Amino acid sequence: MPSYCFDKAEINDLIRDLNLPKQSSELLASRLQEKHLLHPGSNITFYRNREQDFFQFFASSDGLL
Repeated sequence: MPSYCFDKAEINDLIRDLNLPKQSSELLASRLQEKHLLHPGSNITFYRNREQDFFQFFASSDGLL
């Protein structure tokens, strides 16, 4: 095991400090996890908004969808 591992708060701070876009931050966290550089028990969760691609097919009028 490496001598130093990042915890979730440190990863979040690093991503914010580097001003990384979502895709790059996901890649960074994934690579750190692959190299066992994350603190044991740290979970990296990414939220996706896949439904946004389908918003164009829906309309709302008078409270009806």
